[in-house]
Amino acid sequence: MDDFLITHWHWLILAAVLLLTEVLSGTAVFLWLSAACVGVAGVVFYSPEMIWPYQMAFAAVFIILSIVLWKLWGKVFSSGKREDNPNLNRRSEQYIGRTFNLLEPIINGVGKIKVDDSTWRVMGDDAPIATQVKVVAAEGLMLKVIRAEENED
Repeated sequence: MDDFLITHWHWLILAAVLLLTEVLSGTAVFLWLSAACVGVAGVVFYSPEMIWPYQMAFAAVFIILSIVLWKLWGKVFSSGKREDNPNLNRRSEQYIGRTFNLLEPIINGVGKIKVDDSTWRVMGDDAPIATQVKVVAAEGLMLKVIRAEENED
């Protein structure tokens, strides 16, 4: 085993294989392992006489460092994020607070309003057609409404 030699090219090939695996998997794990292998390749390039147990020790250290950097990277760039549009993909919640005219009267607690290019079922107190109602909540695919003049108090 004394003549077993790992060169910097071996580490670079392993880094390329890990990078290709990352491209195919899309997990971001293999990216950081690949970066660690590139780091070991750099150390071995400048110390070509380094024996393989030391190379493996460097690999272990670089892998641990790359994972720590990955976690720090995630914390730094995810902690400051804010949602530009918190109601995105929550279409019914976008209508809370808006006022509409009833398209169909509310009878037995259920009616309809026209919102932009669609029709929504609403629930609330019975009211005749064309009554102005204000959306106060969204429950699934139905909007809960009250008469607009009730809210003016």
